Amino acid sequence: MINTPQIKIRFDEEQLIPTERIFHFTKENIARLKLKANIEAGTNKISSMQALCTHLWRSVIRSKQLDSHEEVNFVLCISVRSRLVPPLSYDYFGNAMIVCGVTMKVRELLEEGGLGKGSLEMYKIIALHSDEKLKSQYESWSRTPNFVKADSVANSNSLVISGSPLFSIYDIDIDIGWGSPVAIRSGSSNKSNGKISVFAGKEEGSMDFEVCLPYKILEVMGNDPDLNMTDASTWNLDPLQPSSLCSRL
Repeated sequence: MINTPQIKIRFDEEQLIPTERIFHFTKENIARLKLKANIEAGTNKISSMQALCTHLWRSVIRSKQLDSHEEVNFVLCISVRSRLVPPLSYDYFGNAMIVCGVTMKVRELLEEGGLGKGSLEMYKIIALHSDEKLKSQYESWSRTPNFVKADSVANSNSLVISGSPLFSIYDIDIDIGWGSPVAIRSGSSNKSNGKISVFAGKEEGSMDFEVCLPYKILEVMGNDPDLNMTDASTWNLDPLQPSSLCSRL
């Protein structure tokens, strides 16, 4: 027999393959959040998406119990198709997006009026991307090209979101023998710690947010009274993956 030394393997929980939880927001609650964010910010420019992103961001911060002086990041992928002059045609084939982000202090987001503050910062960073700015960025990239890597935008204090509720498969009248679509979900290549994917919900005007984080954080979020605007029901999506949860909000 060969005696081998005992090797202790330690895993950083933040680096483990995360679990995911689906947070479903109804049309009525989305409208309520949008109104609240605009009132807090004293504007009427904040979109439903910006209000929802900030709403989830605040819940993640509360669930992680981060220090009030820490900085947190929310990374966005925004479409530039309609921002270019002239705009890209509807049938343009290829990616037309750019990555940008919002950085704030924890206390700014969690204090009174934090929903409006965070949502307004998202609106501002997106609004900055005019035709002139985009073309300047593309020209700069062509001179000194660089590629964004996932690990360069994701850390324990960052969230990264992609997808859009505008891409709905429920309105497509196609049946290949499986019946009508039940839900939209992402594959394993789109799952990493801090990754959020957004999809159109089954009901008109609703949205599904697939949030990938450590299990204990998702559990706390599921019980967050500020996130759960209505009584949330939770169930397993797949008996083979008991850590995949869905909350209806």
